[in-house]
Amino acid sequence: AEVLHSSDVPAGVVNILTGSLEELAPFLGNHMDVNAVVCCEDDPALLRQVIERHNLPFATTTMAKGMIDEAHPLSIGCIERSCRQIQRKLLRSADLIVGLGYDTVEVEYEAWIADVPLLQIDIEKVDVASSVNVAFELTGNLDDSMARLCAMPAGANSWTPQALAEHRKGFHAALRPASDTFTAHSAIDAVRRALPKDGVLTFDVGAHTHQIGGQWTAHSPKTLHITNGWSSMGFGLPSAIASKLAEPEKPVVCVLGDGCFQMTCGEVAVAKRMGIALPIVVLDDKWLGLIKVKQIRRQFPLYGTELQEEDYTEPPAHYFGVPAVGVRSAEALENAVKKALSAKGPTVIEAVVDSDHYVETVYD
Repeated sequence: AEVLHSSDVPAGVVNILTGSLEELAPFLGNHMDVNAVVCCEDDPALLRQVIERHNLPFATTTMAKGMIDEAHPLSIGCIERSCRQIQRKLLRSADLIVGLGYDTVEVEYEAWIADVPLLQIDIEKVDVASSVNVAFELTGNLDDSMARLCAMPAGANSWTPQALAEHRKGFHAALRPASDTFTAHSAIDAVRRALPKDGVLTFDVGAHTHQIGGQWTAHSPKTLHITNGWSSMGFGLPSAIASKLAEPEKPVVCVLGDGCFQMTCGEVAVAKRMGIALPIVVLDDKWLGLIKVKQIRRQFPLYGTELQEEDYTEPPAHYFGVPAVGVRSAEALENAVKKALSAKGPTVIEAVVDSDHYVETVYD
């Protein structure tokens, strides 16, 4: 609303209507020119109650990370980002997949579900190919559906806490291949240690998107901000600025690759002008990493993906007046992020990392 208020869009062009789903659905369904619908779950705790009531191991898509604390003993981690095959193997060993509000814009069921039956519970019918075995659909108010699930007798399954713990341990070990260098995965872990549990992480589009999606532990809803589906580079830094302006009391960190930083580095001047404390962590590896990994995997020559031939040196003293520091270790990065979180303005932190493990972890 504030964006529209300060824009040059004429009055009456954009109309915002709010209310309950039950009240608005009949009118919206018959209207010929509705351009956007935002539907918010009233009680995120219901989701956890369903999981715990029926002892259901749960996976999340990247955008759903934190809806239930990923440190929960029933969590098996994020799907269809890094180390996908490990997650697919476990999911395909199930005798039923329950999709609670699953949005196929992130990744279609066809990519991973195989022939496992699907029970879809959502506010709209599921969008799948005929190859997906949809056993049953429950379409309607999601809060009401979950409340009814909570009221049912507790279900039972053969998953054991030990098996789930072993799966999580193996999954996270695979995300972090051993290395003597300062790796991208160790940099991400350093940022996680530095950012309080209720802090917000925003990140961009590229190989690091997959790595963060699988590796990062989100503890609460709406603390991990990414683009919707497979969107373009350039999201991370503007998103971080918006997140900090929307919730100034919350710590926010932005992580992006050097290719993404080339596209949006001028936005640091906006953060400076707004006077917001914002650590901007740039993972410097000299490549457009995701495209490079795909070229290697498909045995294509490397073309158009190297960002620079020269070795990285220390960053400049500032970008548009925003101080910049360089780090070459996980410890130095963790300390730099903590310091930047208490600064009076934004800080660019250039972390020179070894991203060779992306070939193993991101595109398996």
